[in-house]
Amino acid sequence: MPPANPGSDVISANLRMMVGSMRIETRLEVSPHPIKPQQALPTLLRLVNAVVEETERQVERKGLKISCTKGCGACCRQLVPISDVEAHHLRALVDAMPPARRKVIEDRFAEASRRLQEAGLKAYMMAPTGHSPEEATEFGLEYYELDLACPFLEDESCSIHQDRPLVCREYLVTSPAANCSRLAEGEIDPVEVPKMSALARTLTDPSGNQSTRWTALSLALEWAAGHPERFPLKTGPEWVDAFLKAVSSIPKPDPPPIGPAPSAEKTTLSLNIPAGDVTAQQVLPAVFQLSTHAVGTGIAAVERVGKSVSCRPGCGACCRQAVPLSDVEAWSLVDLVEAMPEPRRAVIRGRFAEAERKLDAAGIAILDVHGQSRGTYNHLAKAYFDLYLDCPFLENENCTIHPSRPLACREHLVTSLPAHCSTMGLGLVEGIRSPPIAGALLRLTSEETPPKPRATLLPLLFRWLAGHPKSTVTRPAQQWIERLMSIQDALVKGDGGKPPS
Repeated sequence: MPPANPGSDVISANLRMMVGSMRIETRLEVSPHPIKPQQALPTLLRLVNAVVEETERQVERKGLKISCTKGCGACCRQLVPISDVEAHHLRALVDAMPPARRKVIEDRFAEASRRLQEAGLKAYMMAPTGHSPEEATEFGLEYYELDLACPFLEDESCSIHQDRPLVCREYLVTSPAANCSRLAEGEIDPVEVPKMSALARTLTDPSGNQSTRWTALSLALEWAAGHPERFPLKTGPEWVDAFLKAVSSIPKPDPPPIGPAPSAEKTTLSLNIPAGDVTAQQVLPAVFQLSTHAVGTGIAAVERVGKSVSCRPGCGACCRQAVPLSDVEAWSLVDLVEAMPEPRRAVIRGRFAEAERKLDAAGIAILDVHGQSRGTYNHLAKAYFDLYLDCPFLENENCTIHPSRPLACREHLVTSLPAHCSTMGLGLVEGIRSPPIAGALLRLTSEETPPKPRATLLPLLFRWLAGHPKSTVTRPAQQWIERLMSIQDALVKGDGGKPPS
């Protein structure tokens, strides 16, 4: 930033810079005098606002819409990591409130501290840097399960919106707002915003390590009290320049390959459906056909931006993850195994029996996994993955029933390195989003409104079948498909899978 005029209390500058692939233009004002970093924070907030606003414009140019609105408040119950600078800024903000208001806010912080202590999460939140990324993910899920509202939340809206933390500004979604409050039900489409909030953690850390110097917003006052402020004094431009140097480290994405523009025409699909009244199981091949078409469309979309699917025969990493099955798929796979010739059938049945034994021993032989909370299911999935339990149909790292494999397997495709799939909780896997056909199929055979989904783990399908005999309900195949698609549309819209009446 340019030097200040003699005697001036504010220095101004028009800033033009690249943040990743975005060109940002904004005007910054900061004190030219030696100040603490929290005093420079309003200037950094304006810069982050400019980045977020340009991100929103890019989203709108793609024909999408940010669904975050005042009064939602779902994300205000998630773990919000803030830098040490922001913690002291919030402490000063609360101290400046009128006494009655300050007492209300401080009481909320005290209640949050008490609940985190009871849940066994407080010690981690007060010293978060000594834990692995996997543990951080699990703590975040457990935090969400507490349904602990931000102390600044009023009527599902932020009461300090102008002063809210950096990370809150960066959290945007294009999926239905209702999905954010149903992490276990709906799917969330977050907007990729450059994470400048993480860069703020480097301001007071000489090593430039983003993983240090943070705490949870809900413990900000207590953390600030236990960590007396000893920040150095620097001029406003020096603080801004330090932050801009960190911003310059954000990589630019590789340009997409030069080629013909993708066609805007909608694709059509001719389904092969059986004639007459049939069961849902008899329509399954047509459902697989729908899934193949949807996945192919998703693959084409990522290839147009220069990425490629890294899944290959012989990988097999995802074949040791928890695979949820709909009742329709469970019935179909049981029929598939029972139709195998001996001794092949006995070999496969033996693998299922061994898998059941291991799941029983681990205490995770849960028949209906869809009824579990998000946090419980993630613990289950991690425990399952740690068992290193082969799918009973896996041989030589390849699927032996590939044409009949479940929808969850068909829809699991990644563009990240194959080796990353053998990790869990590190955030290294980049998946391809597909329409929720698997989620719709979970609800297909339920007559409840909205339909209650059912799902079991693949290795438990024989045990599950004992309590869930095949449905004999028949309908014209077209009605089954139309019902499936209406449930899928409802899921996309965030209606919990309730088909339109």
